[in-house]
Amino acid sequence: MSVDSATVPLSSPQVQLAQGLFFAIVILGGLVLLPVVLLILALSKGPPPTSYMVNFLVGLFISSIGQTLLPLSGHLSDPAPPKGLCIAQMGLIYSGLTMGGIAAIMSVVRVR
Repeated sequence: MSVDSATVPLSSPQVQLAQGLFFAIVILGGLVLLPVVLLILALSKGPPPTSYMVNFLVGLFISSIGQTLLPLSGHLSDPAPPKGLCIAQMGLIYSGLTMGGIAAIMSVVRVR
């Protein structure tokens, strides 16, 4: 049975389950595990990590903060969230993804 996305209301159980699963993954992976990895890299006694890897992980962390602004502020189900919140979310998500993408490209190309 296929479900047309135009006919599924935002308050349906399927949409709420999908949103909950997505934000659980983003919060667990981006706001809990990424800082743990960065802390381990900072406190490790082995060779220092490359700046490309640290920039990549920090970029993903910044993007994760932006993705969780809407549900953490309580405006997830609002049809029109505040404009300032949308601008802050856009700035964090796009800047974090750009930072992570450039760091990934630099680690492959090894620009010095």
